[in-house]
Amino acid sequence: MTTTVAFDARELESKVKEMYRDVAERPHGAYHFEMGRALAERLGYPPADLDRIPREAIDSFAGVGHYFHLAALRDRDGFANVTYVKGYIEEVPLPPSSADCVISNGVINLSADKPKVFREAARLLRPGGRLAIADIVTDVKLPETITCNTTLWAACIGGAAQREDYRGMIEAAGLHVTAVEENSAYRFISDNALGATRKYGVKSISLRAEKPRVG
Repeated sequence: MTTTVAFDARELESKVKEMYRDVAERPHGAYHFEMGRALAERLGYPPADLDRIPREAIDSFAGVGHYFHLAALRDRDGFANVTYVKGYIEEVPLPPSSADCVISNGVINLSADKPKVFREAARLLRPGGRLAIADIVTDVKLPETITCNTTLWAACIGGAAQREDYRGMIEAAGLHVTAVEENSAYRFISDNALGATRKYGVKSISLRAEKPRVG
């Protein structure tokens, strides 16, 4: 029997935008999750790298893990520019096979259509390219009382998939999972979030998946 989670997708998008606008503008406010430089360092971000980023940006850091060691990023062909392209994670306005690596930190759990997100990542990657992400998953599938709560979705809890289901969605998109690490240094801080963590095994993981080479 298939259960359909009923919620208003537009309400969810509005809640997500509202929460992370607040995160950017009021980084020292009260949230379900920890933020800031101390969290970034505890998760594994090198202090020397953080020193190169404006303090205001680090204050609003709300990532859930470290994954750059899995991404294995390196300098390519002397490129020095960064280009920002506006779009949705489910429909990125870039051509197929245009990326060596797709990265994400604590965002995919916010999507109501995760299989589409992973299919889009597979579309963007060149053969041999890799997906390197940190995200929130659960040990036990969440009940509708949580998954239908858009506020908990925006807090990175309500949309968290059961970890084997999450992996299955990635592999169904044609990517091969090669590494999974638990980020035990990450934790939620509100009473509601901590309760969900204990009851359903809500946790952070970092993961690497690769797009098979042709031939």
